[in-house]
Amino acid sequence: MPWSASWPERRPVRVRTPWSTPAADSAVLHSWVVEERAQFWGMNGASRELVQEIYEDVDRRDTHHAYMVRLDGEPRFAFRDPAVLRAVAEPDASNAKALALLDRLGFVRHSEITLPEIDLPEVYLPEKRAVLAFLDRPAALSPAVSHA
Repeated sequence: MPWSASWPERRPVRVRTPWSTPAADSAVLHSWVVEERAQFWGMNGASRELVQEIYEDVDRRDTHHAYMVRLDGEPRFAFRDPAVLRAVAEPDASNAKALALLDRLGFVRHSEITLPEIDLPEVYLPEKRAVLAFLDRPAALSPAVSHA
């Protein structure tokens, strides 16, 4: 269900959080994850087909869901659960574009943190210096979100 809010730049915006559809969103997701600033995710050399396969795997799981956030109709970022009261972001501290976007969306930066290395059979993520930022859901908005 789309909702409208006023963000810091004082212009009305429209935000939608539909389910991410791997086949439809793979070009956008691929363009994001192969950029140098997204190296933490380990998909810099991935093909569009591999990115689509990864998101199709996420889509098949009961425990994971991907949502595409669209701001004024344009894809801006993906996340897992829109029925939350607070969004938490931890972009790489050197990712100026992601930090600028979070600022424009109204996230409040908290501090820089170091995320530990994760080395599991299904995933490896290197240690990362990140900026911890929060975006609270406005009280007037219902946490219920449709997937349309």
